[in-house]
Amino acid sequence: MSPRLFGMAFLALLTLALAAGLSARPLPSEMDLRLQAWTMAGVSLDEILCEDHGDGNRGHGGHCPLCNLPAPSGLPVVAPSLLTVEQRILARIVLPQIRRAAGHARDPALPKRGPPHLI
Repeated sequence: MSPRLFGMAFLALLTLALAAGLSARPLPSEMDLRLQAWTMAGVSLDEILCEDHGDGNRGHGGHCPLCNLPAPSGLPVVAPSLLTVEQRILARIVLPQIRRAAGHARDPALPKRGPPHLI
């Protein structure tokens, strides 16, 4: 058997194995089948999940822990004073340094500085 023919057979078997492995899906669980039946019947998921905590919709006073998950986390709003402080630092410290660096042309006779070269 020639190596070229052996390689082609191996490639064909590998392709077949990958195609069979990628097309396989796990069997749906009982819970997946129940949820699919509920949604096909016209019941939404939040009515299923929140039915123990109220009247089945989001108007039950916020007692449902699942309905409170997407609620705001209560973090403080970014104060606009921080933005003004950042602008002052930029105007007084950073911009003058950039202007000074742009004003001084680099001498082409001097090499650029960099980390030391380790042998």
